[in-house]
Amino acid sequence: MEFIPMKRILIISSSFFSSGAEHSLSDLTGKLDDKYEFIMTIPGKSDFTHSGISHIYNLPLIWFYRTFNPFKLFLFASNILVCSFILIWIVKKHQINLIYANTAKANVYSVVVKIFTGRKIVWHARDNLSPTLLSKYLTKHSDTIIPVSEHIAEQVKSINAKVQIVYGGVDTKKWSTEIKPSFSLRKEMSLKNGTMLIAQIGQLTRWKNYSDFIKAADIITNKYSNVHFLIIGGDLSRRGTGYKKELERLICELGIEDRIHILGHREEINHVMPQIDILAHPAINEPFGRVLVEAMALEKPVVAYNCGGCREIIKDNVTGYLVALGNYEELAEKIICLIENEALRQRLGNAGRQRVIEKFTIERTACEMSKAFENAFLDL
Repeated sequence: MEFIPMKRILIISSSFFSSGAEHSLSDLTGKLDDKYEFIMTIPGKSDFTHSGISHIYNLPLIWFYRTFNPFKLFLFASNILVCSFILIWIVKKHQINLIYANTAKANVYSVVVKIFTGRKIVWHARDNLSPTLLSKYLTKHSDTIIPVSEHIAEQVKSINAKVQIVYGGVDTKKWSTEIKPSFSLRKEMSLKNGTMLIAQIGQLTRWKNYSDFIKAADIITNKYSNVHFLIIGGDLSRRGTGYKKELERLICELGIEDRIHILGHREEINHVMPQIDILAHPAINEPFGRVLVEAMALEKPVVAYNCGGCREIIKDNVTGYLVALGNYEELAEKIICLIENEALRQRLGNAGRQRVIEKFTIERTACEMSKAFENAFLDL
């Protein structure tokens, strides 16, 4: 029987922290490692564990951001040049067939490598893009673009690239009510067992809009004494300096310090989320919203602003509620409806898990991504 070598894909991931994009990538490679050989480059500081990878290279990849500081711009340009030469060496050493950029920032390196090696690029567009020259350049020089939602697809329209929307998916066995938490969240916070927990979970960054969550909490705490609110997330990008203090000041001004708990980043989120009662997500133009899918898989009712990828995940009044952008009073009203009606919480939760099973499983995501890879290979 003739031996057919596996197709080799170089994954470029420039994030030094583990957000939803990194968890989604790890789930994906773990499902496709029997079809492709994945070689991966990650920032030297990153300690996030990826599954299904045959070789991992730690490079000094940079988390780019907009700046007009000439020193920073020189640093970025120098880094791109140095890392790209190393990436070119990796492409040749492993006889890479295809380059897969996990984010727009990673795609900056991919485009340079493509120029020198001729390898095709599959760009997983997971972030909101500003209409800058750089984003237009990345769009123009990518061969296949995989937006995570219709919301992102509108931002990466291109006549030069194939655009295929692939929604993120989760492992419904990992995200299941059958998984029993390894600790008690209420006990950790010295709360009674009957205390209801409303949470917002995500990076501690401004566009996640935790201030509206706090304002909604203020309305609700005036009505109920046994409801507490959790802010679960940290400043993973290390660029949100001062934001946590702003939120703490707002909480103090409203006088609800004893009802809102800022827990910081938690890696064991699949053991935290089963213990909450409702997930609120007032983020502004969320690119996709993996946390919503995770909560729905755990049969938790969700409330989010009607914008970005959230409106593609939630079926309003069926799996949760979609609220007008910026209307934190309505956000509070919908949460109150859920607080007062256990049967409603159960109905929305059950419908949410069913929607995840139908549309947002890791198996479905892996199947669609495999088709995208195969189409890219056909063009080689």
